[in-house]
Amino acid sequence: MALGVERPSARRGPLAMLAARTARSLRITVLAMLAICGAALCQPPASAHWLDRLVRVAGDSGEDATGLSARLGRAGLHHLDDAVSALVRLPERPGVIALAAHATPEGHWQFVNKSGDVFTAASTDEMARIGQMLAPEAVATSQGSPKLALVLSEETVFRQASQLGDLPGDATLHLAHVDAALPMLARGAGTARRWLAEVRPGLLLDLASQPLYHEALAQLARPMGAANIRLLTFAADGARTIPAVAKRDATGRILPDLVAPEHLADALRSQPGKIIVVSGRTTGGLFDSLPLGMSRPVATGITPDELRKAAASAEVNLIVLNTSGPWQPGGRNWFGQTIEVDGLSSALEQATFGDFVTKLARQNTRHELKIAVSGDTRIRLDILPEPSDGGISDLAGSVGNWLGEAVSHVTGEIVTSALSADVNNGPRQSELDQRVVPGVPSQVHIVYLGALVAGVIGWAVARDWWARLWPPKEGQRWPGRLGRFLLFVVVFLPLAGVPALFWSLLLQLWSILMWPYRLLAWLLRRRAPQGS
Repeated sequence: MALGVERPSARRGPLAMLAARTARSLRITVLAMLAICGAALCQPPASAHWLDRLVRVAGDSGEDATGLSARLGRAGLHHLDDAVSALVRLPERPGVIALAAHATPEGHWQFVNKSGDVFTAASTDEMARIGQMLAPEAVATSQGSPKLALVLSEETVFRQASQLGDLPGDATLHLAHVDAALPMLARGAGTARRWLAEVRPGLLLDLASQPLYHEALAQLARPMGAANIRLLTFAADGARTIPAVAKRDATGRILPDLVAPEHLADALRSQPGKIIVVSGRTTGGLFDSLPLGMSRPVATGITPDELRKAAASAEVNLIVLNTSGPWQPGGRNWFGQTIEVDGLSSALEQATFGDFVTKLARQNTRHELKIAVSGDTRIRLDILPEPSDGGISDLAGSVGNWLGEAVSHVTGEIVTSALSADVNNGPRQSELDQRVVPGVPSQVHIVYLGALVAGVIGWAVARDWWARLWPPKEGQRWPGRLGRFLLFVVVFLPLAGVPALFWSLLLQLWSILMWPYRLLAWLLRRRAPQGS
């Protein structure tokens, strides 16, 4: 060879050859990764490869909801927390794949299984592969095509409701609420489609407004409290006010309080924050009933709107049971039997308003809960049987109402056809519940108690001030001393509590600052001659 160039293998050792091959492999790997990343960046997000859509965020397939939510949070998927918490507690069903789902503002869907695998679907083809990607073993073992049970996040239902039509038509939908999955149903089609959630067995709530949805759930969970319930019955010789304590019979059931119709507003004003239950029917725009002592129904002279306004003015929680007849609890029918609302006795003993409604509702009949704002601090709830399609079902409903009225004549049991409630909203009712003295705002109670505590801390200063303002009399007997002491604690101590506390703190601070001087003076006195 003219140039004397030898082959690398002839002059390189085995280690040098291995290093050269390793460097060549690394260069090829880096170039391939750069090419893949460049292709992914050049493609639009909606057409990205499915391998980029499947991400594992959970470490253990048996992980609980807390651990899975934490991992989702670290992966930037906080919006799936509520859906995943409800998903983990959803029971397993054969032939059904349970997943949590969330719709993004960009139009994509994110699905999570119980193992923590996250799959993002951005097209119809990817939507069809949900089961294959997140539950391949279920698809392989299923005899047919498994169905999906999707637990939707709250943000999806209320902010991205237009995207619900992209989901498979045979999928069952649930709304995540805390740790529960509420079944969802669709009513209507196209632009008129409405979504409802079954918040109680047989009780459907329209999902048109997120704030009203939360308010409705809060109202259904509100404690009834037997001590706060009053059952009213109109009577010609009824009282003008409602007693502070409900009357009960020997078995402990709540008995109705007799109130004259013309004094209804005054009676309600004596029970702020309480639950008032009234039954009757609306005829000709007036709420009428059969007052005790009357042989036939008469109009009370009160319209339903006036009844609600009186309740709002008194800040009571009014529940009106709309019945097919005018009979009221406590009276007697034509056969001399005592009249009672069917299921009311057991309903009044329930822990929450939702349980109260469930007890009164007709069995095997779905009811729809409609909620609306009726004032600055008032909420109106209407619970009606779900509208039917007409025809035979409407005829059956009419016949049922007629039979219910006929049965009431014979058995004395009143059938409730609907329920209407005009109640305080959550914040207002909480404020009323915090009151110790009726009619005095809870903020006043808080300020009074705070001033009283401050006065107790500065007791010594306040006591000196009180002694100068009203010096005690010598030889005063104990009734006068007790009255003076109660006046000091109840009236003067809250008024002077804050100034007394500050003055007491200043005295303590001055005592601390003067401590070195007092110590020095004490030492000088110890060293001074005894006779000087």
